[in-house]
Amino acid sequence: MRPAPNYTRAFPLPVVLIAVLLTAVSSGCKGTTEPHSDWATLTLVSGNNQTVTMDAVGPLTNFPQPVVVHLDSLGTSIGDGELRAAVWMSGMPGPNGPYAFTSGSDGTASMQLQVSNIPGPVRIELSYVRCVRPGFFYCDQYKTFATLSLSAVAVR
Repeated sequence: MRPAPNYTRAFPLPVVLIAVLLTAVSSGCKGTTEPHSDWATLTLVSGNNQTVTMDAVGPLTNFPQPVVVHLDSLGTSIGDGELRAAVWMSGMPGPNGPYAFTSGSDGTASMQLQVSNIPGPVRIELSYVRCVRPGFFYCDQYKTFATLSLSAVAVR
């Protein structure tokens, strides 16, 4: 007696993996998963209105005090939040910016900023950013969810 023929067809593993990958990529989320733009708050703790006396020797001078901010979402602290600080001096971009900082587990971030040797008004723009479109190796798109403006003055 002859065994019954086996009509099941086995697909090679690479074909199955490619099919699964294409299905996963093409069935992406149709709705938005990013939070509303007003869900995060960046609050100044200390460091506004500083006077920076420029160093006569070096090209950069530290602010006399660090800038300290608190990041929260609807009253809950945001830990590991990505913060960026841009320093503007007399209307021009400052040195080495924008600076990147991360908030601690309590939502607080302390930033030691620097100015170059250009006297005049200093504006600091702080922002909380999140990746809203991850790429394969890095983030393809960031979005700003909270901002804070501070001021200082650089003198000789």
